Amino acid sequence: MGNLSRTILCAAVACTKAGTIPKNRGKPNGWRYAEYLVNRGDGRWLLRVEARNGQDTLLCPSCAARQDRARASLALQAAEARVEAQAAAQAALEASQEAEKASAQAAQAARRAETAPEGYTSWAPEVIADGSGVWAGNALRFATRGEAEDNVRDLFMRWTLVRETRVVPSTDPVKYTYSDEGLKQV
Repeated sequence: MGNLSRTILCAAVACTKAGTIPKNRGKPNGWRYAEYLVNRGDGRWLLRVEARNGQDTLLCPSCAARQDRARASLALQAAEARVEAQAAAQAALEASQEAEKASAQAAQAARRAETAPEGYTSWAPEVIADGSGVWAGNALRFATRGEAEDNVRDLFMRWTLVRETRVVPSTDPVKYTYSDEGLKQV
């Protein structure tokens, strides 16, 4: 009848173990198909079963365990790389937000310290306080845009009918200063 079993060699390159399996019957106990990970290129990996000459390749139990350890190590390295990438992205986002905030604060500080344009001597606060849409001002004149904005913001908080506020350059001389202590005549 011939040989009722066949010998199979471990697929690992440096391994010389062999197993015997009955002819046409699967794989020997403890042996496993050789598997390997394939990078799909989109950050995900696929598990493939290796085949040679149309036949499934098998690993002996010790080589299968070694392959499991290697796969676990690769998975751990990939997870660590993802965590590091996420931390780097978060740090970059925070740095970008801090830079934007600093830039906005610098621009606001420069705008607040802005003196009147050439040909003008002061800043005048104005409001729209009714449905007419007409801007109305008073005799208050400030040296910087920031003082005028603070004053008109204070006015907006005290008056209930103010719809809009603005600060415009004026040719009138500076008459007041405005600080945390309030309005003071110059």
